[in-house]
Amino acid sequence: MGHGFIVQLGFSWKVPGWLISMLAVALLERAAIFHAGTELPARWAKALAWLNVAELVSLTVIVLTTLNFFFVEAHAAYGLLGVVGSLEAWLWYRHRAAGSKELLQAVGIAAIAAGVHLFEISPHTWFNHLDLSHCLMAWAAWQFYRGAKAVIRAA
Repeated sequence: MGHGFIVQLGFSWKVPGWLISMLAVALLERAAIFHAGTELPARWAKALAWLNVAELVSLTVIVLTTLNFFFVEAHAAYGLLGVVGSLEAWLWYRHRAAGSKELLQAVGIAAIAAGVHLFEISPHTWFNHLDLSHCLMAWAAWQFYRGAKAVIRAA
């Protein structure tokens, strides 16, 4: 809706997509916290779970009041690199945990997508940085799915 119909619907129709993406990142964080939960001290796992809710709520309020995409990007960077990436890297390092490698690959693909977007790397006028970064995000989503399947199979 946000990109495809912006001319017809206006800028504010980008916000539902932003909020859905923020919820998706928060749920990925929650899944990584749950995946690492048996390895973490109970206090840490509980603190991370509460922090997950607090950062989602606070950044959602900020996004809704500022309508600034930067905060959506900041939330994704913190959630994917800071939480998911660090917890899954720790699990992979300690146990070569099933699915962690795939999830780390997904985080890497998402980071490349962010770089394409931030540095406006455009292969062509009709396939610009927005198009390329969204294609990479779709690939990252597929890789997250593959990683989740591997985690579930190992459980």
